[in-house]
Amino acid sequence: MIRINCIHRALCAAVLGLAFILPCSSLQAQQRAWDELLRVVNAYETTSTGISVVDVNTGKPVFNQRADIAYKPASVQKLVTSAVALLELGSDYRFETKIYVGPGDSLASGSVKDLYVRGGGDPNLTTEDLWMIARSLKRKGLKQIGKLHLDDSVFVSSRPRQGQRAFQAASSGLSYNFNSLQFEVCPGKRAGEHATVTIDPWEYGTRIQGHITTILGNSQSFQIDELKGPTGTTGPIYIVKGNMGDKRECTSFYRSVSDPVLYFSRSFVAQLRYLGISLEGTIDARQIPPGAKEVHVHKSKALSQILEDLNHYSSNFIAEQVLTIMGDAGSRRHDRDKALVKMAAFLGTLGYPSSEYSLQDGSGLSHANRISARVLTRVLYKMYGAEALKAEYIKSLSVAGHNGTLRTRRFGDGRAVVRAKTGTLNGVSSLAGYIVTKKGRVLAFSILQNGVASRHRANMLEQKFLDTLYEAL
Repeated sequence: MIRINCIHRALCAAVLGLAFILPCSSLQAQQRAWDELLRVVNAYETTSTGISVVDVNTGKPVFNQRADIAYKPASVQKLVTSAVALLELGSDYRFETKIYVGPGDSLASGSVKDLYVRGGGDPNLTTEDLWMIARSLKRKGLKQIGKLHLDDSVFVSSRPRQGQRAFQAASSGLSYNFNSLQFEVCPGKRAGEHATVTIDPWEYGTRIQGHITTILGNSQSFQIDELKGPTGTTGPIYIVKGNMGDKRECTSFYRSVSDPVLYFSRSFVAQLRYLGISLEGTIDARQIPPGAKEVHVHKSKALSQILEDLNHYSSNFIAEQVLTIMGDAGSRRHDRDKALVKMAAFLGTLGYPSSEYSLQDGSGLSHANRISARVLTRVLYKMYGAEALKAEYIKSLSVAGHNGTLRTRRFGDGRAVVRAKTGTLNGVSSLAGYIVTKKGRVLAFSILQNGVASRHRANMLEQKFLDTLYEAL
């Protein structure tokens, strides 16, 4: 640890890399702050921890602790994905889902032989959007479809489903409702009755086997697991079992779907039928042929708004969709692997060796991801200085005590303004973002803890470190 002897002011400046004109009292204050931050780390650290703090106005480091060692970042990796997406695509980029009819067909005639849907990788296409697309086709005269063709070829490569939980959903060029189903479970009126399980969207044809029993009290312990995936004619089957207290409120749970394109198609056809538009023939996967005519374009909300959902709710699905669209493979197609190369190239411009980062995805879900605290903080510093994108980037982060994954956490007795991204995996806890200190300094920080055995103790290190940062600087 560095100790300052302020007998010689030039030596003070040389040691800390500060301007020579700083008085000794300021240098001593900096040293006291450093000592206090180090004391907090030593008091709470029980893991392998990398920490970096940088003044965003000067770029000068304020505190480093194993900042050059690459650790598992968990979901704070989304900070890198968001930064590169804004720099590459722009804050107003919009994903497009397009509808075509075959050569010679016309919506105005009321009947088309072939209707094509081409996905654009939209991570935010929902039931409401699908309804508006169907209504637009109805207004333009469509009454009958011969065959429905689905084109998800916009993604050359994408991440498959990692498991049944919603955070493990697959990415896909044609995606819908975050490629997940919602199960709402409500207790019966009295003990012994079956709880009510409803599914949205019901158009998918999901079936339930088993039941959840209502019991006395406020506890709950039940499972919702996929037994069999969907086919072309029937939806998936889920097994439910366990119990739910009669004092509980209705609770929603989410499960990923195994076939995103089939999920989209079954829901879309049902929406069309609600409006009196019939499908006479089959549904298949087919790319748009030459001569097909575009009849409708649905544009997503702006990328800046999508990144708010990505970071406020730490959506792995959105992260993977955004990542893949950054990998230009030509001919309006996009490659996830090319996007990862682009992200690594961006980190390479920050001035640190490639040994300090290794990216396997855009979400941070993989345990094979690595990044050092100082590389992550340099990303935050760079985006703070990107005047055209600064506001959108910062707005995408949760505000401590107010929203997103930080809504229940407060720092500096609730006085510190903290906008940040959390990260959690088995054995990993991370927190990175910006803090405005008591004296008005704006600092970028990153705290990466690996080998975490106690989630509470990991949170306490983050809490005490930011509390101290707020007070001391």
